[in-house]
Amino acid sequence: MLDKMTYKNCVGETIEFGQGNYLINENDIRDYEWKYTEYFGKVRNFQKGITKKTLPVIIFGNTNRQVNELKNKLYSVIEKDVLAEKEGTLCIGEYKAKCYIYASKKTEYAINGNRCKMTLSMIFSDPSWTKEEWYSLPYEENEDNKEWLDYEYDYEYDYAGISNTKTIQNQSYAASDFVIRLHGPAVNPRIIINNHERSANVSLLKGERLEIRSKTRQVIVVKNNGEIENAYSKRSTRDYIFEKIPTGNLEISTGGNYDAELCLIDTRSEPLWI
Repeated sequence: MLDKMTYKNCVGETIEFGQGNYLINENDIRDYEWKYTEYFGKVRNFQKGITKKTLPVIIFGNTNRQVNELKNKLYSVIEKDVLAEKEGTLCIGEYKAKCYIYASKKTEYAINGNRCKMTLSMIFSDPSWTKEEWYSLPYEENEDNKEWLDYEYDYEYDYAGISNTKTIQNQSYAASDFVIRLHGPAVNPRIIINNHERSANVSLLKGERLEIRSKTRQVIVVKNNGEIENAYSKRSTRDYIFEKIPTGNLEISTGGNYDAELCLIDTRSEPLWI
């Protein structure tokens, strides 16, 4: 059975492929290939690079006028990304990949005015497919929060009441990239995941947040006015802040009376088959 796909451009306009008036044929969207290097008879350094794919599309309509309207809609959606040089998003199920649709080759549009066949060419800077799973850890005051925790190892500080603890499961087949958000008001906010601390030496006002993004190696503070402040130099170096989060059960806790959010990013070479 062919996939149903949704393409969303950089301004949020969408085209639904594989249903309605935009049908698709067999394609190579799910195909993938790792590039590698050979070094003294051994294979190593697997990586992916810029990848091109094609999507055969058949546009159906009741009249020639309707088909023309559908072709014009498709063009206006995909062309905006190229002109803006901002990638669109191709979605299959819960997984998505960033790409441009940069070429369109039409056939059989003059034989039958109610139908148009075309092949769309796509280019992916990163051909990986990702799914985001968000978890919230709201602060809830209780008696346990008032206790001081003294860790076995020689930390420079004791944790003044771990504010909240939550256990979740990372169901990905491999360690995951992540986005962490710690919300103000807070001073030197931190989050601990399976005894691995991620924190920064910053002060947050109410409405501000600290964000840690592993894939892009960013530590930033988002201000109330939308201004973004680079806090990379203020990150804690006790534990590696961008280390991917392991699979399986995760015990998550914070070190103060503030809210936290965690996004686990499942990354695959092809979308999950369902």
